[in-house]
Amino acid sequence: MSAPMPADRPDLQALVENPREALEVEIKDWMDLTDKFVRADIARHIAALANHGGGHLIFGFEDQSLQPNPNGPSSLDSFSRDEISSIVKRYLVPTFQCEVYHIESTATKIVHPVIWVPSHGAVPICTKADGPADEHGKHHCIRIATYYIRSTGPESVPIPTPDAWRSLIHRCVLHERETLLSAINSLIKAPVEPNPTEEPNGSTQGLACESRRPVPRISEDPQPISERSQKSCESFLCDTNVRRRPPPAGQNEGDPTRHQSRVKQFHSGAWPFLCLHQRTSSVGPGHS
Repeated sequence: MSAPMPADRPDLQALVENPREALEVEIKDWMDLTDKFVRADIARHIAALANHGGGHLIFGFEDQSLQPNPNGPSSLDSFSRDEISSIVKRYLVPTFQCEVYHIESTATKIVHPVIWVPSHGAVPICTKADGPADEHGKHHCIRIATYYIRSTGPESVPIPTPDAWRSLIHRCVLHERETLLSAINSLIKAPVEPNPTEEPNGSTQGLACESRRPVPRISEDPQPISERSQKSCESFLCDTNVRRRPPPAGQNEGDPTRHQSRVKQFHSGAWPFLCLHQRTSSVGPGHS
């Protein structure tokens, strides 16, 4: 993969032409990325830059004088995005993607690898493995379960005091809030999907319309029923099962006023299940 040209990142060109170390910039001499100690050291700086809010790691300058070192490797293939990604995956969590640029100095014509480190997200970057151990079993460069930040020097160190967490936690909260607001904004602006059963002119498709039957509902204002159904309902009201309930005081079982009262209740809507029976019985094949 070819490295982006300086025109793509004029800010990186300025870092190469006038190198200076800062909390967001770590400058290194040429390093062998195949060395396990070097890889662990780079992981520590990447973690600290990410927890600082992002930054850059630049190679090819002498440590003390920050002068360009012309004695670089013959090939810069090891300074690639895939190689840096393998270092991040080996030592850091959560994992994230760094970008690698090869920037040529206009003054010295030396090509310097520049690693762009993004800021952490809703959670800070933590280490998940120790650095390599020496012959005495002592681990170097990076420690497991440690949060690194940028400190005065500049240098990449473990968080020294509780107060040093303040800015880191603040960025985590801001990132979480932006993520939440973005999700809410997406829901508000989401387009309304058209109903697949509706045509552009608003009419329903024939097959979809025929496949659905209206669901009968109990109406507060029931429709008039036919004379035949009316007589059937009146007969039902006089059925033996209905007349089993004891008559009110002052009426006997055969009192005709009791029958007339039930018929009146039926016509006034006091027997809605009968209206439902009438309406559902009228819905048959061929009715919509």
